[in-house]
Amino acid sequence: MHATPTIETPALGRWARYRAIWPIPLLLAAEALVLYTAPPARESAASPLSLVVAAVLLLTGLAPAALRPSRQTALFGCFAIIQAALIWRIQPDPAILGKPFEAAIKKTLSLWVLLRMVNTVFLAPLALHLVASLPARRIVPAWAIAGGYAGTALLLLLATLTPPGAATLGGVLLLLALFFGLQVAVLRLLLHYSRSGDTRAAQLARILFTCILLAEIPFALRTVGLMHGVVMPYEVVLLAQLILPAGICYAVLQHDLFQIDTVLYRAFISGAISITLLTLYFGLTVIATTLLRRVVPATPWLGALLGLLAAAALFRPLFRGTKAMADRIFYPERLQFQRVLAQAHEALSQAVRRDTVEALLAHDLPEQIGAAGARLTMGGEPPPALGRAWCGALVVGGRTLGHYWLGPRARNLPYTAAEQADLRTLLRQAALALAYAETFDELEGVNRELEERVATRTAHMLAQQRELAALAERQRIARDLHDSVKQTLFSMGLGLRATRRLLDADPPAASAALRTQEQLVVQAQGEMGQLLSHLRAPASGLADLVPALAALCAEPRQGLAVALHAPPALLLPAAQAAELAMIAREALHNALKHSGAAQASVALCAEDHASILQICDSGRGFDPARAVGHGIQGMRERAAACGASVEIQSAPGEGTTVTVLAVRPT
Repeated sequence: MHATPTIETPALGRWARYRAIWPIPLLLAAEALVLYTAPPARESAASPLSLVVAAVLLLTGLAPAALRPSRQTALFGCFAIIQAALIWRIQPDPAILGKPFEAAIKKTLSLWVLLRMVNTVFLAPLALHLVASLPARRIVPAWAIAGGYAGTALLLLLATLTPPGAATLGGVLLLLALFFGLQVAVLRLLLHYSRSGDTRAAQLARILFTCILLAEIPFALRTVGLMHGVVMPYEVVLLAQLILPAGICYAVLQHDLFQIDTVLYRAFISGAISITLLTLYFGLTVIATTLLRRVVPATPWLGALLGLLAAAALFRPLFRGTKAMADRIFYPERLQFQRVLAQAHEALSQAVRRDTVEALLAHDLPEQIGAAGARLTMGGEPPPALGRAWCGALVVGGRTLGHYWLGPRARNLPYTAAEQADLRTLLRQAALALAYAETFDELEGVNRELEERVATRTAHMLAQQRELAALAERQRIARDLHDSVKQTLFSMGLGLRATRRLLDADPPAASAALRTQEQLVVQAQGEMGQLLSHLRAPASGLADLVPALAALCAEPRQGLAVALHAPPALLLPAAQAAELAMIAREALHNALKHSGAAQASVALCAEDHASILQICDSGRGFDPARAVGHGIQGMRERAAACGASVEIQSAPGEGTTVTVLAVRPT
C-alpha cells in the first residue's frame, strides 16, 4: 500500500473539547455570586459607556472560547471577564482606586472591595500565563507561572487575614510589587517574542505589546495626575480599554490568532453581505409592487401579485449569484476544491496503475486542497475513526476495496454537503480505477508469462533450427565428398588394379596407365580444393553452369566417353549451378560404375522459367523402384536444396536417363 501522511486525531470529541474552558463558567459564576450577595458600593455607579466597554471586552474574550475552545482561549476569556468586572462600574472619585488596599490595611474590607482587590492582583499572573502560551515553543517554565499564581495568593492572604500592623502593610506592599513586577515581565516577554525567529509569534507579540502599552498609559497618567492634583476623566481610561479588543480583533483577522479567522471573519462578513442583499431585495420588491399597483389602479391586487411573482422568479438566480460571489471572495478554498476535484477526475480517467491512484488520493489531493493529510487503507474492514477527518469507502460491484480518510482543511473550513457528495463521486471513480488497475496488472502478468513461454519456445526452435542446419551442412559435405573425391578415388582404384596386371606383361602400357592415375590424383586434389573453397566462402551471385559441365565431361574415365550438348553459356544462381553440376557428376559416376556402357551424354537446355539437365547412357539399366544406395538419395537431396526435381527413367537392358528440372528464379 502507498505510504500516506498522518492525520492528527483529537483526543476529545466535538463537545468534550469544551472541557478546556471550564474556568470561564466557574469564574462567571463566582463573579455573579459575589455581586448578588454583596452589591457594589454606593460611590461606584454604572454608566452607558462603562457598560458598553465591559460588554465589548466580555464579547471579545468569550467569542474565541466559544468558537475554538482551548486552554489558550480559556485564559483569554478569564482575562476579559476580570477586566470587564473591574471597569463595568465607573469610578468618579480618584481616591477610590486605592480604597481596596487601604481597606486591607485597616481591616475594613467588604466583600465587594475584596472582589475588586482579588480581580486586580490576579490580573497580572493571568496576563503572564496568557502571553507565555502564545508561541508554539514556550520559553517560560510552568513552575514560573505557577509561582506567580501562588505568590499572588499567599501575599493576598497575608494582606487580608493578618492583624493590622507591619505584617499587613508589608503584605500589601509586596503584593503591589509583585503586581507591577508581573506586568513588567509581561511586557518584557512580549518584547522578547517580537524579536524571535517565529514570524507569526513575533507579529502577534508586537500587536499585543502596543495594545497593552496604549491601554495602560491612561492609567499611569491618571495616577501621576492624582499626585499633582490633576484628575484625568475616567471616560478616557474606559475608551483606552477598547484598544486591546481592537488589537485582538486585528490579530484574529490578519494573523489568525486562536485560529478562528475562517469561522468568525468569513461568516460575519458573508452574513453581513447576505443580510444587506436580502434587505435590498425585499426593499426593491416592495418598491416594484407599489409601482405596479399604481400602474394598474383598477386592480391593485393584480399589480401586487405581478410584483410578488417577479420577485419570486428572480430570487433563485439572485441567490445563486450572491452565493457564488461570496464564495469567490470569502471562500476561495471551495473554488480551489472544485478545480482540484475536476483535475482529479481527469487524472483518474487516465490512470492504469494502482500506485498512481494511491498517490493521487494520499498525497496530491490533500496537498492541493490544503487538507491536514489523508490516509488510504486497502481491505474490507475499516480501521477506527480518525477524529474530524472525512471518511468514505471505495466500493465497486458490491466489493469494498478500501477506505479513505481526508483530514480537515488548514483553517478548519468544514466540507459542505455538496463537497462531500463530490468526494463520494470521486471515490467511486477511484474504486473503478483501482479495479481496472488490478485487471491491468493481471493482464500484464499473463502477458509476461506468455512472453516468457514464447521466448522459451523460440529459443528451443532456434536450437532445433541450428541443429537441422548443421545436419543439412554435414549431409551436403557428405554429398560433395561422395560425388567428387570418392568417385575420383574409385576411378584411381580401378586404374591402379589394371596397371598392376600390366607391369609384367606390358610395361609401356603400365607406364601410360600410371600417368593417367597421376592425372586423377591432381583432379582429386583440385576437387578437394574446390570443396574447401566452397566451405570458406559464402555462396552469392550468379555462376555459368556450362564450363562446369564441360570440365566434368572432359575428365578421364576409363572405358566411358561423355559427350556434352549445351548452349554457349547459362547463368544460374551460384548455389543452384553448383548443385546441378554435382548431380551430373553423380549420374556419370553411376554410369561408369554400374551401367557398363561405353558412351554417355550430358544435355543442358534453357526454357522460359526452367533449366533442364539430362544425363543418358546406353548401359544395362536397372529398376529404379528397387535401387538402393547413397547416389540416388544424394541427387534427390541436392535437387530439393536448389528448388529442382529429379526424374530417373530406366529399365533392365534399356539404359538410364536422369532428368533434372530446375526452376530459375525471376
